[in-house]
Parts: sequence; structure tokens; C-alpha cells
Amino acid sequence: MIEQVPSAKVTGLFHRNLTGEVTKELHKAGLMEYYVMPSRSVTLHKRRAPFGLIFEHGIVDDPADRVIAFVPPSWGRSVANVMIRGADLSRPGRGSVLVEQVVISRAHELCDPSGNVCMSEDSFPDGPARLRDGLTGICCIVQRGQGEAVARVALETGACVPFITFGRGTGLRDKLGLLRITIDAEKEIALFAATSYDAETIMDIIIDVTKLDQPGMGFIHLFPLEGGLLNMKVFRGRHQHAASVEQIVAAIDEMKGDSRWRTVGEDLQVNGKAPRTYLRGLQCLNCICDEGKGENLVNAAVEAGAPGATTSRMHYAGRRRFGDAGISPARECITMIIQPSQVEAITDAMEAEGAFDDETHGFFILSPVTKAFTYMGPV
Repeated sequence: MIEQVPSAKVTGLFHRNLTGEVTKELHKAGLMEYYVMPSRSVTLHKRRAPFGLIFEHGIVDDPADRVIAFVPPSWGRSVANVMIRGADLSRPGRGSVLVEQVVISRAHELCDPSGNVCMSEDSFPDGPARLRDGLTGICCIVQRGQGEAVARVALETGACVPFITFGRGTGLRDKLGLLRITIDAEKEIALFAATSYDAETIMDIIIDVTKLDQPGMGFIHLFPLEGGLLNMKVFRGRHQHAASVEQIVAAIDEMKGDSRWRTVGEDLQVNGKAPRTYLRGLQCLNCICDEGKGENLVNAAVEAGAPGATTSRMHYAGRRRFGDAGISPARECITMIIQPSQVEAITDAMEAEGAFDDETHGFFILSPVTKAFTYMGPV
């Protein structure tokens, strides 16, 4: 069993027709394995109203994929550059790449990220990393059908193009008695990033729009990023100038080296609201395992004190499938936000349930949560 291995988690968010080009570049760079999670990207579409007087902004969905790779910490930015080259992210509107530092706390021996890259770092693209600093990741889990409300906030505040994934919630809903019939177990998970100066304000707007201060409506958290390259093309439609606003913003970001110059937090502040109680200093615990094994692991985690979990499906693409003992291509990702003091008890319970046997091939990823919010009942 593998324990306490630092790792870089590189997440690429791309339109589905680009996924093949990205994975081809990953293979050329010698990447042993990665995961693909079906998603959809959301953008605003400019539509001219009757008589051409005003524009209406409708929502447009496109099939997309979340490509995830775990590699040694020093190779995170290099692998991100491989994805950037594969998707040609120099052109706006094609996707985003996020890099964060995590810890593989425990893992089956076939899930060791230190062996994920089988070629030298010289095989990666030349030139400086094009990632931007000063970014914060935002993840919001809401009831199915509410994902577009979260996406609209991300788009209208100019953060970036969000990606939405389906999942299934377990935990809180089971504790609500008769109220559970009003809460769908099916969830939508919205993932995007914003400048660190605006992330908390955008978080507050999402809480208001999606009513996360009410029972069972969802959960939102912020997490630190080492770097990222964001898709700023939040509008779809023709523009009447030599360059779009998004292209101009991207060019200025590149010249200045970060995005602090365009912070809009002061203008977005929500005034007149009662003070909220936020959760801080939490840990995000992800467990990736073979499909069909997640339910028992979640039940064990909840019995050990986890407040709840969200499970999503993903596809494993790698070279470590060795007959019956190999990793299944059908995988599940369990996400839990817990107190640091709960980590050992919960992971012990999941290990006792068989998380690391040859039929589950589980591994745990720990990452920090800087700020979170959900309904916590009367104080």
C-alpha cells in the first residue's frame, strides 16, 4: 500500500471534440494514466431581441470532458503545458487547465502517481509555463437543475467558463426524515476558477442565487490553485471588432503576468446581508475506486462520521490493467469535505471496508479547503 505521497493534480476542462487531441499529446509525453469524467461546458449566447434594440443572454450547453492526471509535484506545470498544447488553448474558447498540489494519503500499489510519467521531463513542451498565478478554485454541489444558476454567476461575473458534472449525493439527505422527499439525490457539480481577489465575493453571490443557506440545497467550497489557464470566452456569438473583449483580457493578463489588474470584488460586494458563518480549515477527501464499490465505501465513511458524500462516474485510461487484477476502466470518484481530525477515522473505516483490495483499487487524495459554506441548522 502507498502512503503519504505528494502529488500534483492537473485538471483539464475541454470541449469533447478536443479530448482526443489532448490525450494524444499526453501519450506522446509518456503519461502512463489519466482519468476522463464526462461533463458539459456552459456559455452565454448573445441573441438580438426584436428590432435589434437589446441583447438577450441565453445559456448554451456543450458536451465536454474533465481530464485528470496525478503526477509528481514538480511536473504539474509541465503536464499542464502538454494539455495546453494538445488543446491549442492559445485560441480562446477551447478550455481551461488547473493545477493544484495534493497528497495521496493512501493508495493501492497500482495507483502510485510517482510512476505515472515514464519519460524524462525533457519530453515536455519547451518554453515557459503559460499558467497564471493568483487563482482560486470554486466547486459548488447543488441539486440537479440548479447547475446552470451557478454557471450563470460564473459567466456574468466574468470569472471563466464553468464545467458541470453529474453526481449522486449521500449523507445529509438520509438524515432529514420526511423532508428528504423534497431533495433529489441526483446532484450537479459546477467547477471553475476565479481570481483570488474575487473568489469569496463570487461565492457569496452563488450562495444567494442558489439558496445554499437552506436545508439540503447544496455545498460550496474554495480551494487553492498552484496555477491555471482559464477559458475567458464566456459569450458565444459574432463580435463586430478585430478582437473580442475576452481576447483583449487574455492579452493583458499575459503582459502583466497575473489577473489582479481586473479584480472587480469591490463592485460585486453584496451589502445588507446578515453575517454568515463559514467553515474554514477543512480537508477535501477524494476516493477513486472501481465502479460499483463506492456505495459500501460511502456507507462506511458516513458511519465513521463523514457528513455526506457525492459520487461521480469517471473513466480510467491507462497502462496498468493487468488481467483480472488490473484497474477497471470504469471508476467512481467520491468527494467528501471533512474536518482534519476526522481524516484518520474515516480512511480507516473505508480501508476496513476493502478500499485497497484487488477488486476496488482505491486511493485517497487529500487537499486543503480554504473556505466553505452550507446550511448548518439553527445556531
